[in-house]
Amino acid sequence: MKLYGLQKILEIFAFFLTWTIVHGRLITVPENQETVVGERIRFSCSTDQPYSITWQHIRTGRQTPDDVYLSRKVVHPYHPRVTVERTAIGSNVTHYDLVISSAKREDAGTFRCRDEAGQGQQGLAKLTVLEALPHCVTNIETGRLIGDNDCGIDTETIRCSCHLKYAGDIVPEMRWATSQGNVLRSTGDKTTHGSVSSELELKAGTSLNGTEIVWYSARSPHIKWTSSKIKILYAKNNLSTVVVDHKESVSCLANSSENCSYRWIARFPPNYEPMIIEKRTLSVDAPGTYLCVARCMLKDVPCTVISLHAEFKYPLLAESRNGTAMFLGALVTVCSIIIGVLFALLLATFARHRKQ
Repeated sequence: MKLYGLQKILEIFAFFLTWTIVHGRLITVPENQETVVGERIRFSCSTDQPYSITWQHIRTGRQTPDDVYLSRKVVHPYHPRVTVERTAIGSNVTHYDLVISSAKREDAGTFRCRDEAGQGQQGLAKLTVLEALPHCVTNIETGRLIGDNDCGIDTETIRCSCHLKYAGDIVPEMRWATSQGNVLRSTGDKTTHGSVSSELELKAGTSLNGTEIVWYSARSPHIKWTSSKIKILYAKNNLSTVVVDHKESVSCLANSSENCSYRWIARFPPNYEPMIIEKRTLSVDAPGTYLCVARCMLKDVPCTVISLHAEFKYPLLAESRNGTAMFLGALVTVCSIIIGVLFALLLATFARHRKQ
């Protein structure tokens, strides 16, 4: 009889324990992460049950899990590099966050947390470990590159190539961009087990001057390689025209990244010969059209571009016209006075004849 009563008590206890396990749940589950050897990493996991969470690690390439945290202790060989931070949130939720103080290549794989002391729900997260930051080579470091120009000089190509070694089940997703955030499309990607590489080629346009090229992880943007600032050599025509009074001066400045030498080519009316003036700032009294050209050096290659058109007014002709206008005005005034006087005399003579 006593044994029967004890059996009933055990059955009731087992039922209660089973009901608790079935209805337990994880509040927070770990998420996939990417890190570099030596970095600190944290996986979060929490439960609303009073039983401790357990952690296991399934290394990349293996099927059998290794215990990491069991019976509220970190086991060998993970201790002391791995710790579990236990934090109670309110009266129902407890966090058991797994923290790796310094990631190693062999940490790559799957981490699994389970509540109910390893009998309840589970959460899985994959860890990808990069052996080091990306290794990249580029011609940006070699110096300045010839970019846009109006001299027929070939525009040079920016070339970047990056290589990355990793351990884990998820291949790192690497992307190219400028330092301003403009996404760039790679010209060649290659992925093998444990490594990923990519190449980038683009024309050295002036829009890239002063920017940097970045190769970064889409999952962990802080894992990246950044080039030095791009320096573009350029020289472009400036086809604008200014109208200048003969008493003013005009300066010429080339649309170029380089220091240039300047000359003005003066083209007078047809009966004058063109004249070349070797200076940057021009001040003239003669009328006509003046063209400023700049000679710039893109590396060792000379490049001549148009910098400005200047139309000087015809001051001599304008003064002549002003003098003629003044003379004609005075002549009209004198003629008007004479006509007025003659008309008055005519009226006076007519009046005398009528009285006689």
